[in-house]
Amino acid sequence: MQPLRIALAQLAPRLGVLEDNLASHRQVIEAARAGGAGLVVFPELGLTGYQLQDLAAEVAMRVDDPRLLGLAADAAGMSVIVSFVEEAADHRLFISAALLENGGVRFVHRKLFLPTYGLFDERRFFAPGDRLRAVESQLGVPLGLAVCEDFWHLAVPETLALDGAQILINVSSSPGRDL
Repeated sequence: MQPLRIALAQLAPRLGVLEDNLASHRQVIEAARAGGAGLVVFPELGLTGYQLQDLAAEVAMRVDDPRLLGLAADAAGMSVIVSFVEEAADHRLFISAALLENGGVRFVHRKLFLPTYGLFDERRFFAPGDRLRAVESQLGVPLGLAVCEDFWHLAVPETLALDGAQILINVSSSPGRDL
């Protein structure tokens, strides 16, 4: 494997303001490209903001949404992991992380473990994913994608590694509180 420069995007997305968040993602992708990054990783629900609650359905996108595909086109030549509210064909909503490569959505991981303690009530708004596997990437190595709470369950990184993932990527976000 060739050396790989990874850009970790730390940003504060605007809750429910998808167009502004897409613009922020594009800026980060261009800055990462200029810095020689081959992989850019954005936080959990970076495209929508984290504590959406009843806004989740309003900002949900299908994997073939032109806005998501446009972002993938802008990331051409790189591997980019973004996270968003995914609307499935049956209209269920998922917290998803997508691998964008070659101008398209190469793979989507749906968050498996939805927390329902403290500030978290994700199972009220989202469905849990039901598939876990590694994915080949243009980076030359298989990737294992997960979302936040997934990695609190050791079977997730173990299963991804046993499935061949050589790089494990866990996108995460935590709600902030105004002071």
